[in-house]
Amino acid sequence: MGSREWLAPRRAANQLDTRSELTSIATALLRSAGTLLDVEDEQEVLQRYCTLLTEQVPGILLAWTWFGPPDTAVIEPQVRAGPISSYADGLCIPRNLITERGPAYRALAGERMEPFGISRMSPFGPWRQAARDHGVRNVLALPLRSSVDAQRGVLVIYACEDDYFSQVGVTVFEALAELFSGVLSRAARQKALQAAVTRDALTGLMNRHAQAHLQHRLARRDSGDAPAAVLLVDIDHFKRVNDTHGHAGGDAVLKNVAQLLQASVRSGDLVMRWGGEEFLVGLPGADDSAALAVAEKLRTGLGATVQAMPDGASLHVTASIGVACVQPGDTLDEAVARADAALYAAKRGGRDRTVFG
Repeated sequence: MGSREWLAPRRAANQLDTRSELTSIATALLRSAGTLLDVEDEQEVLQRYCTLLTEQVPGILLAWTWFGPPDTAVIEPQVRAGPISSYADGLCIPRNLITERGPAYRALAGERMEPFGISRMSPFGPWRQAARDHGVRNVLALPLRSSVDAQRGVLVIYACEDDYFSQVGVTVFEALAELFSGVLSRAARQKALQAAVTRDALTGLMNRHAQAHLQHRLARRDSGDAPAAVLLVDIDHFKRVNDTHGHAGGDAVLKNVAQLLQASVRSGDLVMRWGGEEFLVGLPGADDSAALAVAEKLRTGLGATVQAMPDGASLHVTASIGVACVQPGDTLDEAVARADAALYAAKRGGRDRTVFG
């Protein structure tokens, strides 16, 4: 059924029942209230709200949202729902001198926008298309804002009646935008908490709580999967650094080593602080020879680097490295255990060396 055929029974009476529309909006919101409790992904939450809204409310043809940095160069619907959602599928609003004066970017900037009518004579091509092909008559763009970070967004709703939003009342839709903002703020808060849990406060690297991410990146279900390897890097004689230069000196060395490791690995490799003076490096796509080459690059680079201490002293530190390839069916723990055994052999062999396990 085309959008015009679908729209015909909704507009047959040619008169808007505002009480019925408000009741439908309230019903949609109440039915989706539990979503906030059982779904963690913010886009899925917003999708459910938009879907229920457009299914329950006869006058609304489309609802879409975008959320991200306020200086974005383009706005494209991330979540969309409604009988004319195909219109939003191809919608792209690049930032330029003209569109910045339009409702989407003005709402993104936090401006309270009044509803606006569109027709086949509208100056903006997509509006003409929406009016001509889909029967859209009235549009409302509402700002979204995270209370946790600098992210901003926009909620855009399309209706099939002239002056729809003025008749039904903009307030109820502004309340919906506040609800959406709350969803996005909650998501930002959860991401911040997750980042705090999985990041080492001293070095900024991932820590052991991010093992699941590393396991996923290095997983080899069978021999047909790409190779992968892990390195365990341990700073030699680290206790001497703390004893000689204090814990501030030890912290400086850890931060310097973390920066050097990140700067020296390949694109796509992962560096984690494994604990104490140990670092774990994940190497997706690395076979035996590639893993050994990366390990030697890290070891020699670290040994050649002068470490500046907070007390004004400078020193060189070295590292011992254990290398292990991830075998098909391995868990991360199994691969790390072999790298740890190789690291222990490097320590026994005199330190400042790489051993393959």
